[in-house]
Amino acid sequence: MRVNFQQFLRRLPLPTIILRWDLKPIYQNPAAREFCALWEKGPEEAKRTKANSPVPAEIVDVCHVLKQQWVDAQLQMRSGRQTEFIEKQVQHPRSPNLRATIQIAQIKSASVARPRFLIACEDLCRNGAALRRLQVFCLPAFARLTRRERGSCAAGV
Repeated sequence: MRVNFQQFLRRLPLPTIILRWDLKPIYQNPAAREFCALWEKGPEEAKRTKANSPVPAEIVDVCHVLKQQWVDAQLQMRSGRQTEFIEKQVQHPRSPNLRATIQIAQIKSASVARPRFLIACEDLCRNGAALRRLQVFCLPAFARLTRRERGSCAAGV
């Protein structure tokens, strides 16, 4: 089952990263490796070099924040207060078109296990000429649209 899931993620055009609780990568698909190179090196250098950049520090820093919020929420839940978890977004400091959405994911059946960090990466750039090779990064934003919103985009509204 795990092998099938990994093969599915590898083919997925959405740049996806999964980090363990200790913030070490469990998985990065090829699109995510390209995204990390784009974040670190910029579009021109990322095109010329092999995509082997680490998970950006800005993203890892937000994971640290979410981790602490999760720990605090666990304490509040023990005291009977209900807390709601939200996802966090990180934008590149110099390229606002690059962003990552981070969520904490915990397998329900293994509630004693620490959660994982699921990171969906996007390039929101509307200028296709500058980053035509990296158009795949626009797909996550499109996938999150409702059916009605997708119809409006297709119609050019």
